[in-house]
Amino acid sequence: MQPSRTKHANAAVICRLLALAMLLPFFGCPTSGPSDLLSTAGSDSVDQTDGTTPDDGTPTPDEPAPDDEPVSDGGTTIDPPITPPADDPPVVAGVGPISDAGSDQTVNGNAVVTLDGSGSQSTAGGDLSFNWTQFSGPSVTLDSTNTATTTFAAPASVATSIELDFELLVTENNLTASDTVRVTVIQATPGSITPDPCPGGCSDGLFCNGVETCIDGQCIDGAAPNCDDGITCTVDTCDEATDACINAAQDSRCDNGLFCDGAETCNAASGCVTGTAPCPGQLCDEPTDTCVDVDCLTDANCSDGLFCNGVETCVANVCVPGTPIVCDDGVACTADSCDENANVCVFVPDNGSCETGSNTPANFRIAVIGDLGVNANAAATLTLIRDEGAEMIVHLGDLGYGNESVPQSALDWEDQVNTILGPDYPYFAVIGNHDRQQWPVYQQLLRDRINRITGATCTGDDGVLASCRYQGLFIVMTGGGIFDATTWDPYVDHVRQQLTQDTSTWRICAWHKNKFEMQLSSRGEPFDDRLYEECRLGRAMILTGHEHSYHRTKTLSNTETITIDPAWPNPDELRVSAGSTFVVVSGVGGASLRNQDRCVTGDPTPYVYPYCDDTPSCVGSGCCSESCFEWAAVYTSDTPAEEGGPSVHGALFIDFHINGNPNAAQGYFKNINGDVIDTFTIVSEVP
Repeated sequence: MQPSRTKHANAAVICRLLALAMLLPFFGCPTSGPSDLLSTAGSDSVDQTDGTTPDDGTPTPDEPAPDDEPVSDGGTTIDPPITPPADDPPVVAGVGPISDAGSDQTVNGNAVVTLDGSGSQSTAGGDLSFNWTQFSGPSVTLDSTNTATTTFAAPASVATSIELDFELLVTENNLTASDTVRVTVIQATPGSITPDPCPGGCSDGLFCNGVETCIDGQCIDGAAPNCDDGITCTVDTCDEATDACINAAQDSRCDNGLFCDGAETCNAASGCVTGTAPCPGQLCDEPTDTCVDVDCLTDANCSDGLFCNGVETCVANVCVPGTPIVCDDGVACTADSCDENANVCVFVPDNGSCETGSNTPANFRIAVIGDLGVNANAAATLTLIRDEGAEMIVHLGDLGYGNESVPQSALDWEDQVNTILGPDYPYFAVIGNHDRQQWPVYQQLLRDRINRITGATCTGDDGVLASCRYQGLFIVMTGGGIFDATTWDPYVDHVRQQLTQDTSTWRICAWHKNKFEMQLSSRGEPFDDRLYEECRLGRAMILTGHEHSYHRTKTLSNTETITIDPAWPNPDELRVSAGSTFVVVSGVGGASLRNQDRCVTGDPTPYVYPYCDDTPSCVGSGCCSESCFEWAAVYTSDTPAEEGGPSVHGALFIDFHINGNPNAAQGYFKNINGDVIDTFTIVSEVP
């Protein structure tokens, strides 16, 4: 570093600042550019002996020659001097950076020279940038112009000596400072010229393989720039064209291979982003990469918003109806119901239910049907009921077959009934397995109908866990086996409570399904024997549907073992008492008809009374009880002509309070052709 030049530069700057503050013109201050500095550089030169400056106009060794004229130094021609840079911005001590270009040097020709500006300093704590320029002497090639240190090769052929001047411009926060340094190149003694350690330099001009350096005469490869951004899903490369690293997002690096997770993507700044599920509201099938429509994904998808029919759940993507709310306060003289609007059970006193004995009108006729549907056969059966003068219907499930392959709605069933019987016809029904999907609609239609019938009352969950009274008849209704074949306690408890508290002469248990031994097809249905037994012990006749044929038992003293009451063996004379009852299957309302499949082993005429083979392989096998021949009447699609077959659709009719006896009744089954297939009498023994 040349102190004299630095001193003049600082003086010029201080003068300018003072001039600005005092509104003085600049012409009274010294200038501070490199050209000014060169005028005093002789103070460091070894060629000056008296410290004075010639005044004859002859340039001193430190002054540049006139423009475009070569300089002669002992016979050696030196290139015209490089025009020094313009004046730098003013610098005030303590403001902006401090530039230090290093100490002046004297070197041999062909030597490798290092310019060192690492002594430059920051005064504001910012980052420094560097710029080296040569402003006098023969032009040389700097290894770098924008680093703190740089190197160049001194000219090889020097007659006596030449001077090379360089300026270091340092910038910090848009403020600059400069300093200069001189390198004097002298003629080396023979044999002392230092050869270029790495002739031609080491740089290969490529960015992506790093900066090559010359160490001990050998070119050393540089270190490649680190382009790793730490993001696993980017492809990190070095771009030679732009001298920069490129980090390109690649979605495939985030893909987990699962369709149901959605398409994962790569964010170049943050990494992998989770995909969006592709099947909203549907089941996503990973093996097939498809979206599948299902009933439900969660329980919320199944809720119908109703309180009284229980909480629906989603099981294996299928909606399962809830268990209906049981509204039973255990008081026989209250009308128990579930209030959907208030979401509570309601118990209303019912004085009429406190009456004892029978107030069934004389010759009061009812019709018992099951498995109706909406079709021509169903219409014929309803027409038969109307023409027979039946005053009410007990329907044993499967009203309109609302979820069959040819679906009928609950409203279609209602229209069929209204057209033939009228909107005010007394109609009491239990739920069937084909009614589940539309049962809330059926319930509302049945409830509205009951409300239009004078003297009819129903309590509980209509058709599921309910009881109804009309014209002295007490009907206990259950939906056992419809919703859950493993849950029976609510139904058993309901039947027991209702029959224990009731004192009516005529009681009916009504439900849809039946156990395997209580019908003659091959259909095996899980069913709880307790339901049958509670009705037998409660003095109620048992009326069921489901099997598409007509069957009636004799009087049974045990429905679990299917034992015939020894005091009432006659097939056409029945009684209901504290220990005896009978069972009817009436499922030929209008749907398909089925064959007899049980009780046919070994008997050449299995379809003829007594409908059971008495061989050892049959007796006690569940086809016949040990007392044998429990079936009193059978009517199926393969019933022989002599027994009234083959069957067609029809209904069971029961007349109560006959011959002036309120405890006597008579039943008969009649088909739509007008044929009477079965007749029997019933006696109700009130304790």
